[in-house]
This record gives sequence, structure tokens and C-alpha cells, in this order.
Amino acid sequence: MSNTITSATFIRNLNYGVRRKLSDFLDPQDSWKYVIVSIHKPTGEPRYSQQHLRRFEAVVLQGRSPTMELLNDWGTSNSTVGELVDILMSHRLMAAASILLPDAINNPRPAVPQPSDSPRDKEMIGNNDAATRPLGRTEVQTKEQPPPDSTSEPQEDQDPNDTAGFLRLSFHELKKITGNFDERPVGDGGSRLGEGGFGTVYKGLINDKPVAVKKLHSMEDISLKELSVQFIQEVQTLMVLKHENLVDMVGFSRDGHHPCLVYAYMSNGSLLDRLACLVSIQTVPYPPGISICFLTLFIQNH
Repeated sequence: MSNTITSATFIRNLNYGVRRKLSDFLDPQDSWKYVIVSIHKPTGEPRYSQQHLRRFEAVVLQGRSPTMELLNDWGTSNSTVGELVDILMSHRLMAAASILLPDAINNPRPAVPQPSDSPRDKEMIGNNDAATRPLGRTEVQTKEQPPPDSTSEPQEDQDPNDTAGFLRLSFHELKKITGNFDERPVGDGGSRLGEGGFGTVYKGLINDKPVAVKKLHSMEDISLKELSVQFIQEVQTLMVLKHENLVDMVGFSRDGHHPCLVYAYMSNGSLLDRLACLVSIQTVPYPPGISICFLTLFIQNH
């Protein structure tokens, strides 16, 4: 079987590596939900219901990817890469679309209208069970975005528009406030807070206020151009999102070799820190914790 991906390629024929790349872009911020509400049966009816969405959400608690599960399920039909790319581009998920069809960004087709503004779709995208809420990427409210066109796509050398209220920092400034990105852990007198899929996070001070600086780095299977597109898309998204479970972005920098995002600092650590008892703050008491586990198990099986 040829490894070349075209619009006619069945989603079920995508190899694991390609699906994994898609999940790296769509799992954060629950972007896969915009895809699921745009998938329809040949009759025009939605293919997936709220119950289906909850099942996909629940796999996160098992350490699995909801995007991977969605692609596996949707792939049992004759769905094609072209259909998926149309959906991704209609929601301005250009970085994910470029993984499948790089030419789709350079030569976009007219966007296919998606009914994501309907009450049903808004409920599905915005609703989430408490069991999966700790990931902090749910129930977000976004400002209404204009439909994508040839002038609104993120480009490699294009800065985000309308950055009022956000700091535009130089890479030199970020080096200064993080001690030249001191790789020693914060607990050992350094600046390093942790590492994620796309970058390393450091602690710094801006106007005597602690911030978390995420320095993005290229990956073996992601080009610098794809990383730049991902950076622009993430900045544009964070500028319009506001929710209690989302860390606020306060600024960004992209004048150096490494694009950087600056967030408000979480003094109580991350979810992983709490679960691993790495921070000296009160953890969830035993009885409520057991109740949460049983509730989570019940939700997963019903």
C-alpha cells in the first residue's frame, strides 16, 4: 500500500505515525471536539451524539488519546482525508490540516460551512463532565471568529493580529528573566518547571510577578515551519479563550530561534505535581478521592 496521502485516502488507512501527529495538535484544548460535531452521516444527521462525545472524553482518564479513538471509530466508515481536511480548515486548524495535505494551506479550497454554531454543537463542544475537567481544556468560551480565507491563514512569518493587552517580549528579555533558561529545577535554585510535548517551561519574573515561560522546540517529526504554524495558531487561540481551568497567557515572543509563550504562574503546581505529591500543598483527602474514583469508573462504564 502506498504511503502517499491524498484527498481520496481513507482515514482508516492512515498509519499510526500520522494519527499520532494529528492527536498532538487536536488533543490540547479539546480541538477534536470541533471535528466531532462537524461529522455527519450521508443523510445529513450528526454521526455522533453527546453520549458518544462523553465516551471519547473518558479515554483521557485511561491515558489514551480522544483524537486517536475518534479517528479509529470514524475510520470504520468510508470517510476520507479530504473530508477531514475540509473540517479542519473550516475551523482554522491549519497546522493539523497541513499534516495530511500540506498543499491545502497554500491552495485552500472554499471552506465547507460547518454547523458548529447550532445550540447542539455549542453544548457538545462546551459541555464536559467533572471527571475529565482536571485537564483544564473544557467548557471554553471563544469570541466569534471570521470565516477562514486566503488572508486569515497563519503563515510562517506572520505575527498574530490584535495583540492588545498582551506583552510582546524579546527573546533576550525572556533569557534575562529566566536566568538564561537555567535548566536546574526551581527547587534547586534554577528556573526549570517542567517539560511538555512541544517545549520546556521555566519560571521568571516580570514586574516582580512570577510567570511561566514556555520555550518551544522543534521535534524530530515536526518541521520548523509546522512548529511556527502551531505557535501562531496557539497564540491566536489563547488570545480569545478565557476560563477558570485555563492558564491565562500574558505575552509571547518569536524573534529568536525558539518561539516562546508566557503564562500566568501556577503557584500550586500542575495536575501531575499534585497527583505525584511533588508540591507542599494539601492533596485531595482520602474519602472524597475514593468517591471520585468510583464516580469516574461509573461514568466510564455507563
